[in-house]
Amino acid sequence: MASIRYYAVDKINGQIAVLADDEGRNVALPLSRLPKGVTAGCVLSISLDNAGTPAWSSAEIDEEEAKRRSEEAARLSAESKEKE
Repeated sequence: MASIRYYAVDKINGQIAVLADDEGRNVALPLSRLPKGVTAGCVLSISLDNAGTPAWSSAEIDEEEAKRRSEEAARLSAESKEKE
């Protein structure tokens, strides 16, 4: 089974998307290498090859992961406010 890495689309500048992985590493790619419909804030799931290199052609918009991350951020924000 292939490994998966998640990337959040941080921003889009013209035809270039800036992505950030969960370790904080950034990569800039032409939009043409990503799925149609990619916007800032999207989460992409990308298969890794045997060497651990992202196979950009496998990129898919992962709405479930985006929802999970949004819910986690809201939970952490609520917990932080409770501690104040």
